Amino acid sequence: MSAPTKAEVSQQPSPNGQAPSHQEGDAVPGISNLPARQLWRSTAADGLRSAWKQDPHGDAWKRLGKLLSDHKPPKSLRTGGKAAESPLQWGAAADATPPDWCGAPSDQLKQAAEAWQAASRRGKTDPAFVLESLWWAYALPELANTFDSRAWWGVVDCLFEVTAQAVDASLGDQPTAEMAYAHQVLGGELPLVLSQTLPDAQPLRKLRKPATAALTEGILALTDGEGMPTARVFERLPLLLACWTRCRAWAEQTGKPCWSNDAETQYEWLVRQALRLCRGDGSLALTPAGIRGGRAMLDLALDMAGDVSDNAAAAERLGVKAYQKIAGKADPPEPSVNSEWSAMSVLAADWQAKAQRATVSYADQESRIEYSVAGALLISGLWTSEVKVDGKTLAPVADWDEQCWFSDDDCDYLELSLDLEGDAKLERQVLIAREDRVAYLADIVQTGSDRQRSIEVITRLPLAAGITFAPEQETRDGWLAAGDKRLAGVVPAALPEWRVDPRVGELTQEDDHLVMRHAVKGRNLCCPLFLDAAPSRFAKQRTWRQLTVAESLQPVGPDVAVGYRFQSGKDQWVTYRSLDKPANRTLIGHNLASECLFGRFLDTGEVDEFFEIEND
Repeated sequence: MSAPTKAEVSQQPSPNGQAPSHQEGDAVPGISNLPARQLWRSTAADGLRSAWKQDPHGDAWKRLGKLLSDHKPPKSLRTGGKAAESPLQWGAAADATPPDWCGAPSDQLKQAAEAWQAASRRGKTDPAFVLESLWWAYALPELANTFDSRAWWGVVDCLFEVTAQAVDASLGDQPTAEMAYAHQVLGGELPLVLSQTLPDAQPLRKLRKPATAALTEGILALTDGEGMPTARVFERLPLLLACWTRCRAWAEQTGKPCWSNDAETQYEWLVRQALRLCRGDGSLALTPAGIRGGRAMLDLALDMAGDVSDNAAAAERLGVKAYQKIAGKADPPEPSVNSEWSAMSVLAADWQAKAQRATVSYADQESRIEYSVAGALLISGLWTSEVKVDGKTLAPVADWDEQCWFSDDDCDYLELSLDLEGDAKLERQVLIAREDRVAYLADIVQTGSDRQRSIEVITRLPLAAGITFAPEQETRDGWLAAGDKRLAGVVPAALPEWRVDPRVGELTQEDDHLVMRHAVKGRNLCCPLFLDAAPSRFAKQRTWRQLTVAESLQPVGPDVAVGYRFQSGKDQWVTYRSLDKPANRTLIGHNLASECLFGRFLDTGEVDEFFEIEND
C-alpha cells in the first residue's frame, strides 16, 4: 500500500520504518506550503480552498478552526463522562502521566511542540515518543484555539513526516513488542487520526488507505487466527489493545472500517481472549499491576465487538451487572484456552475473578507464569530453572515447545519441553484442578544419559507484590500469604516432609522469589510442587509421601518413574510420571502403562483420574 507521493513529502520511508535522522534546525518536509489545489479538496467546506489562495494565515486560518471543531475524536475517546482518564493513557503503566504540556499555557505548549519536533528529527521511535506523537495528533482541534497558524501547521507537518516514514514499513516476521507497538501506532493509528481530523486536506485524507493496511497487517500478523496475541508482544499488549480499540472507535464513528473483514474478525476474537487474560480489575495477566484504563478499554471493546457470550464472561470476571443484562441467558465460553502458535495458555477453573487461574507464556527460551486465587495475585513473572549436571550448568539449545494440552471439566493441563546442552531436556508441567482448588507445578530433568549423574535443579517462581512465603517450623511445606492472610499452602512433594531429614533439597524464599532446590544422584529428576488454595482445608493437617513404583514386581528408582501422594484434611491426590520409557508398572495397586497421570483418591481407595497420558 503506497504512502503519499513524493510530490507531497520529499523523503521516502526508510527500509526499517523509522524516521530518518535530521540535523538540528533542518526544516521538516511537510504539507503546509503546498499550493491550495494540491493541499485542499475542491469540496473543502466554507470556501477554505479559495481563502487559502489569498492568505493561508488569515481568513483561511479562521475557516480552518471552524472546520476542525466538526472533526473531534469519537465521544467514546474523549475524557469525561465514563472516562476518568484519557483513553490515550489506556495500557500505560500506573505511574505514567499525560505529557507535561497537557493543559499548559500557550508559551509552554509551543516550547513542548518544538522539543517534540526536535526529537522527531533525531529519528526517535521509542515508546515515549510514539505515545507523545499520538497525544499531539489527538490534540490538533484544541491546539487550533491556542496556537497561531504557523505553530499549528508546524505540528501537522511533523506528524505527517513521522507518519510518512511508517506507513510503508513492514512489520517483519518476528517483531519485538516495541517494534510492533511503534508500527501499529505510527503506521496505523496516527495516520488514521490525521485522516479523520482534517479529511479535507488531500495528503492527510490519503493516509487512511495505508493506515488501514498497516492495522490489518498488524492484527493479522500478531494474533493466531482466533484472536490470541503472540507471547512475543505481551510486554506491550495493553498498549496494542488500546491502539486497536481506539482505531475501532474511529471506525464506529465514521462508518468506515479501519481494517479488513478478516482483521475485524480477529479483533472480535481478541476481545474474548482479552477477557480470558484479564484479572478482576480489567488489567491483563503477565503485565504489571495497575495498568491504566483496563476496565474502560474492555467496556468499549465489548460494546463494539463483543457478543452475548463475551458479555456473560465479562459479567463474571469483572463483576459488572450491566454485562449480564446484555448477555441475558447466554452462557459464557470456556474460560481456558491454549494457543501453541502464540505460545500462550490460560488454565482457569471458571470465569469468576476469585477462581483459581494460571496463565503461562513460553515464547522462545523464556517461560512466564501468573497464578491467582481468591482474587489475589500470588505468582507473576519469569519462571526460571537452573539445571546443573555433574556441576555444569546446562544452557538451552532450542525454544520452549508444547508437548501436551488437555482441558475438561476436571482440570486443565499443560506440558512444555526445552532442549538443553548435552542431549538433556527440561520438561515443565502445569495443572489446575477446576473444582478441588489444587494446582500442580513441576520441573522434570532428563539427562539423556544411561548412567548415574549428579543433578541439581534450582527452580525460581516470582512472587507477586506483597506476597511472602511463610515456612512451617518442623516441615518443609509452608504458605503463600499477604501479610497475615494465608492464600495457598505450598508442598514440595519430592522433598522429605520433616526438616530433620537433611536430604535432597529445600523450599525457601529468596528476595521476591519462591525457590525450590533439589540435588540427587540419578539419570532423571522430578521437582513437583502442590498448591492448595481451599480455605476450608487451611486449618487441617497436611502431609505428603513419595510412593513406591514397581515394575515386574520390583521397585524402580526415582529416576525411572515417580508417584506422589498429597493429603490435605480428608482430601487426597496422586500423581504419577514416567521418567524413562513407559512400561507396565504398578502404583498403590493400580496397573499403569501410561506416561503421566493425575487424579484424586476416593473414599473407596480407587483413583478418580483427572487425566492420563497414555504411551504412544
